[in-house]
Amino acid sequence: MKVLTILSVLVLKALSKNLPSSFMVCDHFGSNVNECLTEAINSALVQLRNGIPEIDIPSIEPMRPGSNITVRKNDAIISLHDVHMYNLSNAVVTDLKSNITRESFWLAANFSATDFTAIANYSVHGQLLFFHLDGGGKGIIDFKDTILQASMEGIVVNNRFRLNKFAVKVLPKLVIYDLQNIIRDQKKFSDDVNKVFNDSWDVLFYELEPELEELLSSIWLNYANVVLSYVPVSDK
Repeated sequence: MKVLTILSVLVLKALSKNLPSSFMVCDHFGSNVNECLTEAINSALVQLRNGIPEIDIPSIEPMRPGSNITVRKNDAIISLHDVHMYNLSNAVVTDLKSNITRESFWLAANFSATDFTAIANYSVHGQLLFFHLDGGGKGIIDFKDTILQASMEGIVVNNRFRLNKFAVKVLPKLVIYDLQNIIRDQKKFSDDVNKVFNDSWDVLFYELEPELEELLSSIWLNYANVVLSYVPVSDK
């Protein structure tokens, strides 16, 4: 994963010898499971900054989705590639609910992320807002005071939980853009365009939001299922 996928490990009472002993584990049939999972997830996010070599999970700093984001809006095409996301390991669980049985589980959690950043190479072509754009280069997008809503559902297969759904919603209070060279070789005009985007930050964000959330959801679903393959369902 890169960030929220570790939630799935902590849904279970981890019995596998392949998981590091430093992980806090929870009885997922216990009466205080939600409180335990909240504490365990916050602890695990800190550990994930350095990765989990015992099960070949790389560091989440930075998170590298590996896929491109392409948005087509009327006459404009916006592409982000080679995306790196920073500081998601600083997210903190603020609310968590679960419903876990020996046949299935459901879990939903809200994370508070004060400040995380996406850095990518980007290109944009066509009419966007008031501008005809034909540029590209390094793009920096800062998300401020963001709530990340994560929900997941799964079943039991061969004594392992297997996710079939992982959905992520990104809810920032502010987004700041630095899209360099957005008007090719015209720095002043590029700065002016960035100012307009930042003054109306939600307009561009809402165009990028569905693709961003779909990408994150897909990555975390696959990553979580890899992690869960190491963890048997508790016998308790």
